[in-house]
Amino acid sequence: PPRSTLFPYTTLFRSKLPNQPEYSLKNGRYRWYFSIFCANADKSSGYIHVDAFINRVAPDSSLLQQLEANKSEQYKVYKKNDLSNDAISNLAALRAASPNSSKLREDWKQLLTSWDLKELAEAPVVKTALTE
Repeated sequence: PPRSTLFPYTTLFRSKLPNQPEYSLKNGRYRWYFSIFCANADKSSGYIHVDAFINRVAPDSSLLQQLEANKSEQYKVYKKNDLSNDAISNLAALRAASPNSSKLREDWKQLLTSWDLKELAEAPVVKTALTE
């Protein structure tokens, strides 16, 4: 894919919805999108768009038990249960909290490679206003 001058390398954006009831997702399929308007000094400009679908699934009692039993490695439980967004989000949060952990860095590479996302394994994660 073409690279922009704003992000001349592969970049991951980390964001989350606010922890308020009006932002809670019900079970179902949702489409999300992300757009950035980029303007260069030479007055050329344009948008970069990304969109995808996500399926919200409420955790059952078995999943909740597995997550409780594996608090420090919940991303592995999410992966085992084919919950890719939760696995990536959980591991990204752990890496942000412990950026020098070689174990988490290696687990990150393995996780992304297992979903054919090897090119993202070394990409920096950029926080957005909705991250915190």
